[in-house]
Amino acid sequence: MKMILKHLFFTILVLFAANASGQSVSNPLPFSDLPTVIIDKPIVKQASFRYSFKNFDINEGLQSSYVTFLHQDERGWIWFGTLGAGAGKFDGKKFTFYSTKDGFGGAEVQQIISDKKGNLWFATPETGVTKYDGRNFTVYDTIKGLCSCNIWYILEQNNDDFWFGSKDEGISILHEGKISDFPYNDSLGLGISLLYIDKSQKTWICTESNGVFVWDGKKMERFNIPCSYQAKIQSITEDSSGKYYFGSYGQGIFVYDGKNFINYSDDNGILNPNIDKLVFDNDGLLWIGTSGGGIFIYENGKITPVKKNEGLTNDVVLDLLPLKNGQVWISTYGGGLTRFNGKIFTHFTTDEGLGGNVIRAIAQDVTGKLIFGSSGGGLSFFKDSVFENYSFEQRLSSKFIMSFANHKDYGFVIGTSGSGISILKDDKVTYLTGREGLGNNYILSQLVDKNGNLWIGVYGRGVFRYDGNYISFFGKKDGFYGEIVNDMLEDKNGNIWFATENAGVIKYDGKKFTSINKDNGLTNNLIYDIFEDRNGKIWIASFGGGAYCIKNGNLLKIPSDFLPDDYIASVTEDKKGNIWLGTRRGLVKLINLNNSKEFQESLLPVFENYKIKSYAINEGFTGNNCLAHSVFEDNSGCIWFGTGKHLTRYNPKYDITEVSDLNLMLNSVDLSIEKTNWAKTDRNTITYDDLAKWTGVPENLVLPWDVNKLIFSFSAVSLNAPEKIRYSYILHGLEAEWSPLSDNTQAVYSNLPPGKYTFEAYAVNEDGFKSKNTINYSFEVLPPWWQTLWFRITAIVISVVFLYLFIRIRERKLKKDKVRLEKIVQERTVEIQQKNENLKQANEEITAQRDEIESQRDTVIQQKGFIEEMLHEVNQSIKYATRLQTAILPEKTILDENLQENFVFFKPRDKVSGDFYWWAHVEGHTVIAVADCTGHGVPGAFMSMLGVSFLREIVGKEYITHPGVILRRLRKEVIKALKQKSQTDEGVNQNEISVKDGMDMTLISIDHGSGTILFSGANNPIYYIRNGLITKDSLTSDAGIDIEGVVSSSISREGSEKYLCEIKGDKMPIAIYEKMDNFSTYKISVKKGDQIYMFSDGFADQFGGAGGKKFKYKPFKQLLLENCEKPMDEQILAIEKTFIEWVGIHEQTDDVLVVGVKI
Repeated sequence: MKMILKHLFFTILVLFAANASGQSVSNPLPFSDLPTVIIDKPIVKQASFRYSFKNFDINEGLQSSYVTFLHQDERGWIWFGTLGAGAGKFDGKKFTFYSTKDGFGGAEVQQIISDKKGNLWFATPETGVTKYDGRNFTVYDTIKGLCSCNIWYILEQNNDDFWFGSKDEGISILHEGKISDFPYNDSLGLGISLLYIDKSQKTWICTESNGVFVWDGKKMERFNIPCSYQAKIQSITEDSSGKYYFGSYGQGIFVYDGKNFINYSDDNGILNPNIDKLVFDNDGLLWIGTSGGGIFIYENGKITPVKKNEGLTNDVVLDLLPLKNGQVWISTYGGGLTRFNGKIFTHFTTDEGLGGNVIRAIAQDVTGKLIFGSSGGGLSFFKDSVFENYSFEQRLSSKFIMSFANHKDYGFVIGTSGSGISILKDDKVTYLTGREGLGNNYILSQLVDKNGNLWIGVYGRGVFRYDGNYISFFGKKDGFYGEIVNDMLEDKNGNIWFATENAGVIKYDGKKFTSINKDNGLTNNLIYDIFEDRNGKIWIASFGGGAYCIKNGNLLKIPSDFLPDDYIASVTEDKKGNIWLGTRRGLVKLINLNNSKEFQESLLPVFENYKIKSYAINEGFTGNNCLAHSVFEDNSGCIWFGTGKHLTRYNPKYDITEVSDLNLMLNSVDLSIEKTNWAKTDRNTITYDDLAKWTGVPENLVLPWDVNKLIFSFSAVSLNAPEKIRYSYILHGLEAEWSPLSDNTQAVYSNLPPGKYTFEAYAVNEDGFKSKNTINYSFEVLPPWWQTLWFRITAIVISVVFLYLFIRIRERKLKKDKVRLEKIVQERTVEIQQKNENLKQANEEITAQRDEIESQRDTVIQQKGFIEEMLHEVNQSIKYATRLQTAILPEKTILDENLQENFVFFKPRDKVSGDFYWWAHVEGHTVIAVADCTGHGVPGAFMSMLGVSFLREIVGKEYITHPGVILRRLRKEVIKALKQKSQTDEGVNQNEISVKDGMDMTLISIDHGSGTILFSGANNPIYYIRNGLITKDSLTSDAGIDIEGVVSSSISREGSEKYLCEIKGDKMPIAIYEKMDNFSTYKISVKKGDQIYMFSDGFADQFGGAGGKKFKYKPFKQLLLENCEKPMDEQILAIEKTFIEWVGIHEQTDDVLVVGVKI
């Protein structure tokens, strides 16, 4: 009871202190007083692991899921046989298939080999044997001498003979182009199950039902294996010590050391005795492919099964192909192709004995045991392929583990989600929870500093420190603003660093807290992990903000382009000084160039002294999304990563750097996007020596001048990470610089000028190293015939001859002309003398005419001066009229004071305008008028001045604010002033033409008190824009007019709630007219934000644009709608810009006036 009261007192004390938002210290709480229990024995499970596989089937490009055989040629391509789809090829990126349409022998392929010359041979049971030399297919069948077309096996002997093994008629031998039967067919029996040449060049002949024979080149002997003849041998291989491994169908594997046989089958872990394939990989592991049992991997006496639920797509394995890069390709019956991605990454889940799949914390104890804390699976210890799992049953306080720390005195510290701290030591577990003074029981991180203090990150409560006697809390009062602490570290100088989820990185030097956050360098404050490397640099993992490094006090950010994404969850350093980042999309390795000299020449991205390399699904890292601070390097140098799917182990032993593993190939050269069939091109215009084997690229290509476009397609064969290969190329003769590195595998060149060119390209692999070869392809574009040397020489010769003939002919013509001219000169001399007399007489007449013209000139000069004086007076009058018109227009301040948002776009055609605007504020009403008078220029200006004068009288002096009344009074005054008469008036001559001068007008009166607008119009409408349509409820007429006939159909702006409604005026001008009714007045209930636009016809009737057409009203409405959500001062800029661009080179045809106001 006393103990309970004591804990209750401590809890109340801590809660009280926490509410004070400052550092608080609990009452004494010695570690020996903490509750402790004895932990029970763990659950022990034998551990296994899971490799990474990638599968290829119909969806990935295969044409058949039944893949029978695998072969890699000298170019690095993977060739495979199928049942039903012929032969296929995989170049690392795409699949290509060959069928009878291409000349291939058949739809079924059982074996593929490459001969010494690089030709490919295919065993096609339906048609015999098919040979492919890179250009053409050649089929060998019974007509050409085969004993049978049912060929399953092909062998090339040292003497260049080819052996073909059939399933029903023995062996055929191709020797110097002729095919004959093997002389010992009768001894073998009819069915061959395998042909194999061993390291000593002996040929092993395995039969369907007659055992095994060995041929040494001279004689054949039976080789007895202790199995029944019915258990046919289907695969043979040898290890480095010279042992033979025989795979049988029915009795497992027989290993022969030169003296004795050992049989491996069910009793040894090979649970399926039907062996289809035996191969050794690069690491000396024996791979066993079975018919129905999947794969078994034999290593140091241990057999690991790999079946359908562990990565394979089908347990019937037909062939295995190990590659130098550590991959093993697997063909299956019905499951397509499977690629084993190597041993760089291995994975552990609950299926392999792990306590839980989601690993949040990783550590290793002094005995070498690895410790894993999972979310939901408790605690797991791992050593010597054994898992020891602890959970509730073993009296662990929680199975949700979040973090670890190791205290030299207390023991192994475990942070849990929901149960506080558990501390393991020997067979006891001690609890430190919220009951003892922590803020709550949700622990995210711990740290033991060099003084033995235990720092604890508590979810939502920041950080606590336990020194063995007291619990201290650090809060905002102390300068610590981190509520969620994901990780902590103590640097070499004794500073404590905190990775927080809301306050960035916080540093504590023992006296004060300082922060690094969005305000001083970080892009966000969500920090998942923090780490100090061997050189004292601090590495920061920001989830969403990328990765950072603090070096010599400077905050450096790794460029985002160098990372798979900016969501960094974990960071650590390996024994070579490389930095590892765990991200949401895989791993990033920062390779320390001081310890990895081979990467000095790598073209990988560089950050400081690191080259950056990434790993994702294609490299075998299938977990992909790493968890916060869940990373650890064990004593052996392996790095463990906790992910959202499983626990992953990285083994650096198998991560071999390939300095030059790429084979770059020019796949095609085409004249257009469509693939060019060079064999069918016109050889009279396009010439080449031959078509290259395997690609069909023309060699020594010569093109005519008008065929000058080429598309180069290239790729590097890579089976590791083809998506990470980058390329660079240059066309010598045209370009001076190489293209930037990219994943583009095509280079397009158009309009190539005549000349000689060489296309060169290289590739860079995932480690940043250039391909072992480059592409060098030379070709020529011929000049047109008029630019050739022969044409120029011919042209020069012809020109010289022509010039010589021209000169000779010219000389002859000149001599004749000289004689003729002398005669003409004599005749002309007489004529000139006669005409000279005539000229003297004419000169006297001209002198008289000149005097008369000079007199007329003086008169013209006098008149010109008079005209210029008159023009000056007219211009002065127009300028005065302009000032006068400007003076009578109202000040804009009246509008600004009553309607803060407005604009006036006024652009007269001439200096003075027939359009005018007018407004006034009278007794709580703002009256606005926009008018378009008859004519423009000076006549229009006179009319506008009349209008303004009358409006001042009607509104300004008589205080009339009703729009209908104002227009009716204005019409009366205009008719009176212009003395207009109707033809129906008395005393009017019917032949007299009535005056039609007047104006069109829109006029509104805004009642600021009632929130309504009155509108009347003479011929002109107004445009009204608001959120939503104008309904009958918000628009009424004083004359009972049907509103639907007044409001034009509304239009709206796409993606907006704004609608534009056109409210029409009466079809009557402000002048004498055949219809002289009262003007209709419409009342509108306004809403805040409503916009009214009043205008003349000048904008819509302006000619312009590409076709010189009118702008029209519909585009004018769209212009207002598109800009209606902008402020009014921006709207006028958009209207003015549109008008100027529309007019362009055309002349302005009329005065333009647009007034907009916003309620």
